[in-house]
Amino acid sequence: MIWAPLAGCTITVGFGGSVGMEAPIMHAGSAIGSAVGKRLGLDYRRRVLLVGCGTAAAVAAIFKAPVAGALFAIEILMIDFTAQVAVPLLVSSVTGALMSKIVSGSDLEFEFAIFQPFDYRNVPFYLVLGALCGLVAAYLRSSQKWAGRAMGRIERPYLKALAGGLALAPLILLYPPLFGEGYSSMKSMLSGKSFALVANSPFLGIDTDGWAFVAYMSILVLAKGAATSITGAAGGVGGVFAPSLFMGSVTGFVLARALKLVGIPFANELNFALVGMAGVLAALLKAPLTSVFLIAEITGGYQLLVPLICTAGVAYVIGRRFSPYSIYAEPLALRHELVTHQKDKAALTLLDPGELVESDFLALPPDAPIADLARSALATRRSYLPVIDEEGFLLGIVHFDEVRRILLASSSGKGKGGMKDLCVSDVASAPTTVIGPGMGMDRVFALFEQSGAEELPFLGADGRFIGFISKAKSLGAYRAKLLELLEESE
Repeated sequence: MIWAPLAGCTITVGFGGSVGMEAPIMHAGSAIGSAVGKRLGLDYRRRVLLVGCGTAAAVAAIFKAPVAGALFAIEILMIDFTAQVAVPLLVSSVTGALMSKIVSGSDLEFEFAIFQPFDYRNVPFYLVLGALCGLVAAYLRSSQKWAGRAMGRIERPYLKALAGGLALAPLILLYPPLFGEGYSSMKSMLSGKSFALVANSPFLGIDTDGWAFVAYMSILVLAKGAATSITGAAGGVGGVFAPSLFMGSVTGFVLARALKLVGIPFANELNFALVGMAGVLAALLKAPLTSVFLIAEITGGYQLLVPLICTAGVAYVIGRRFSPYSIYAEPLALRHELVTHQKDKAALTLLDPGELVESDFLALPPDAPIADLARSALATRRSYLPVIDEEGFLLGIVHFDEVRRILLASSSGKGKGGMKDLCVSDVASAPTTVIGPGMGMDRVFALFEQSGAEELPFLGADGRFIGFISKAKSLGAYRAKLLELLEESE
């Protein structure tokens, strides 16, 4: 988990995979933190903090951006920002950035010479850029899902890699900037050398000052999203950090160039390209603060802090309209495993319904005589009696009210003759609401609310009956977990 992502992303990007190397490096950093926490025997809360420290140090080392590294751990990993957490995160981030500068120098990742101060007349256009960046991020996410479904039909990994390579090769031949991460293309664009993006391509002869170049760059954004999605779906190891920066910078450049062509000369292409990087990143990661300070730190563009905030804010809002979760958190949210800053939801996520199952029940076979109901009802404290076959499958449930009705009917003489001929399966009701494996506690409480029951049966992965989950015990466990989280955050 530490070395495999590093080796995998090196091979993927080195052979032209259109993904970024940042996510695997962050993965390795978080794995180091987790491994240290387990080796030291630390509890869950401190292990999570070490995971955050490893991730923050990795981000800070990659971009030499310590503030962005700490914010990344808070916004993406959703670590609570308290005094006890702030110091380790900041120390880790500064250490990572310092080590990176010692090894590779102190140059900024995107240091460029041509730079114009912020012009307040561009504020409406920066807001438009934010909306465009939100749409671009949504496109990238949807293309990833589409490519995943398409490549998922191919079971053999080598055939999948071959199919991905055959699909990626034509795109790179048409658009050479798609090869690898794309940082060299971004540096050329931010240095005023946008013409370098058509070098070695069939479009070398187009007019780089006209609408044809705007069309070329617009298609390049879509092609980058497709290339990144194909690379990942085909088995390539990498992330979307660099691709989102690439797509954002090209989007900003296209908008500024289009504004200039329609007669708005003060729209600076380089500034818009820089700000667009923060827009797509904020919409995709759902981390506006990380995006703003990351771009400001790696470019030295603190003079553009206002447009960075405007664009990232609008992009973040647009991005949440398509998905409330970041690209990293969405799979966890779909599996009901996402722990957030909201303590009530976090408590529900951390509770496992399987740990609340009570197996001290009296089961009845379906062919048991009706007289066994009275003896079983007196011997159990539960409101339900499960009817289970020989293989352990739940056939029905007899409520205590049904037992009372049968006993009253027998004692009053009603139904005599026919009542004693009945068996348990004749009076049992088919279970309409059951709890299964994989359900989160939010779903369990919703089932309690819908059914009005105090206890619900829990079935295993094979469909066999395991026991009951009581509403009272679930509420008690939820309250205890919530109090535990509140104490940890103090």
